[in-house]
Order: sequence, then structure tokens, then C-alpha cells
Amino acid sequence: MKKRDALRDQAVEAIIARLDTGGYTLEAFAKRVIGRTVGIVGEKRPTTLGVGSVVALKSGGPKMTVMSVWTNHIVCAWFVEGGACRSEFAPESVRVLP
Repeated sequence: MKKRDALRDQAVEAIIARLDTGGYTLEAFAKRVIGRTVGIVGEKRPTTLGVGSVVALKSGGPKMTVMSVWTNHIVCAWFVEGGACRSEFAPESVRVLP
């Protein structure tokens, strides 16, 4: 068991060492790539905006799911009676819902 754990740890270290993060720390790189940090153990919901976050416009409106996060906008999808909708928003125009 210990040998397998040691081999797994070596493999993970080798992958991390080869990862080209463009000079960012691993955490900062993860934020850029997936739009959120890895959750803290026991954390009930993400506190940062990221792919999969449920959000709503600060001005009101339906619950939306974040589909992608870009530098200056996010893409959200939501459903209305007529079907699915999708649009871009400024990140500062939404709030993350619990």
C-alpha cells in the first residue's frame, strides 16, 4: 500500500513539474483555467464565480448556470417557458447564489 501511494505521489509531482503554468502559481493557474479554485474541505458551495456556478443578475431575473468564464465576460444559460436561453454578461453584473 505504501509503495503504491509513493508511486502515485511521484506521478502527481512529475505531472505538476511538467505543467506549463505560464509563470502562475498552480492555484492561480487553476483559477484561470477552470474559473474557480479547488474547494476547501467542508465548503458547502463555491464562493467565487466559475463554470457551474448558479448565478442571478444583481438587477433581478432567473437563476442561470455559468457555462464559461472569460477575462471580461461570462456566458450563462437558463431556461424559460419557450426553451433554453444563453447570453454573455459582465462578471460584476451577477451574484453567486447558494
